[in-house]
Amino acid sequence: MHRSNSLRTVGILGGMSSQSTIEYYRAIDAGINEEYGGHAAAEILIRSVDFGTVEECIRTDEWDRAARYLAGAAHELERGGADFVLMATNTMHRVAPQITDALTIPFVHIVDPTAEAIADADISRVGVLGTQATMESQFYPDRFAEHGIETVFPDRSDRERLDRIIFDELTKGVLTDESKNDCIAVIDRLKSAGAAGIVLGCTEFELLLSPDDIDIPLFDTTALHVDRAVSLALDAGDPEPAGVSMDGRVLQSIETVGDGNVDAETTFYFSQSGTQISAHYSGGSVQQGFLVGTSTGNELSFRYTQLLTDGSTATGASTDRIELLSDGRVRLHETWSWDAKDGSGTSILEEKPL
Repeated sequence: MHRSNSLRTVGILGGMSSQSTIEYYRAIDAGINEEYGGHAAAEILIRSVDFGTVEECIRTDEWDRAARYLAGAAHELERGGADFVLMATNTMHRVAPQITDALTIPFVHIVDPTAEAIADADISRVGVLGTQATMESQFYPDRFAEHGIETVFPDRSDRERLDRIIFDELTKGVLTDESKNDCIAVIDRLKSAGAAGIVLGCTEFELLLSPDDIDIPLFDTTALHVDRAVSLALDAGDPEPAGVSMDGRVLQSIETVGDGNVDAETTFYFSQSGTQISAHYSGGSVQQGFLVGTSTGNELSFRYTQLLTDGSTATGASTDRIELLSDGRVRLHETWSWDAKDGSGTSILEEKPL
């Protein structure tokens, strides 16, 4: 086949663990080579993070810290030229919303291609195997429910056993028959609970289990995720890039040039639904302020109204550009003007650290 010059660059957020990252790298390259033949391979950027830091965040339940760490790493992939990002792990999709918000390029969620494959198989109830954090999180049940799929998890003792297999063995490349048999026993119990299919909700499980090991459909999230990445790299089914979400962000003014009322004491609290954005703010000479507007990617357009501490009011308009910082926070570069009086200027707002 004639080779296309329009391959998209795949960004892999990896290192969780290196075993799964290696498989993503190998399988995506193989998918592109199967399409084009010869020596063809994928355009790939890999940002491998410190698994020790991630594991500590999981163990100590520091999910906000993990989100900031991974969002910053994902942003580095975007800055490096990736056209979309996928994360080579199931467990850390618990912080996928924060990573998605940190990017202006698509983030390919691991659950979505898995849900589509389950729906195509006409299955409505599946068992999920994964780390304890995955099996005690809601990101699988919630996202599966959008596709009409019910989720069944192992009981507590089985969850603990699976977690040990993953962290003590699979992430280190250790494969044993004993652990494989334990996993198959867990699957048998999930079948008894009504599961008509099994989701390998840990990217290392495909190293240990195969469809030949069980008598109901097995959904390998790694393989399905890779297939979606190959499809997107080949320019099939390109999702629309979205701008950075401002929802839930708290920003403070760090610079104003011109006759403005906002200063370093002014704090903004943002909300966003779709392309509609609003914020309330106060501090300094602003007793109460409101702004409403819309977003187009990372360009924002606002109207604002202020009640000042001297009892007067002011209204105006602004346009803002979002800058994403390396740690996942945002900075707004704003150009504003007044309605009822002469004057215009610029301001910079920056998100407060958590």
